[in-house]
Amino acid sequence: MDISLYLINYIQSRIDYSTNTLELYIADTIQSSTIEIIIKDDGKKINDEKVNSKTFAGLLELSRSLGGQISHLYHRKQTTVQFEFQITEKSKVNINDFHSLFGVMMLNNPSVNIVFSYLSKKGEYTLNSLEIIQAFEPSELLQKEILIYMNELLSDHLNQIRDAL
Repeated sequence: MDISLYLINYIQSRIDYSTNTLELYIADTIQSSTIEIIIKDDGKKINDEKVNSKTFAGLLELSRSLGGQISHLYHRKQTTVQFEFQITEKSKVNINDFHSLFGVMMLNNPSVNIVFSYLSKKGEYTLNSLEIIQAFEPSELLQKEILIYMNELLSDHLNQIRDAL
């Protein structure tokens, strides 16, 4: 099951909800055969209306279909959504399209600091969108070549960690 679209939809909805900084952590815990996903942001509190939205419902559906648990917390002006599920043959997941979707999201939101971190048996990978975005002039961010470059860059990095998922 590709979880990319669920993650990107939720992240984009939080960016639209007045977020300046967003962090996505994926931890592949080998010892307990679990994957834990944590998304933190400094946007507005998730209220009941937002919890019932299609975007958050997508994460709930994903968590249920994988037999996982999901929780959300608002504390000290920070929203945290966390879900964890067991890795089984039934719940084998991947992030095939994540690099393309993430690249577009970064280029469309150049003022938002998006941090992506993945921890697996192969080590840790961290990407900070502002560090990448600052390497380009604002006018360059609209060019097709930059999107192609971002896609290749992210694809190469994610291919190195993909088989752990």
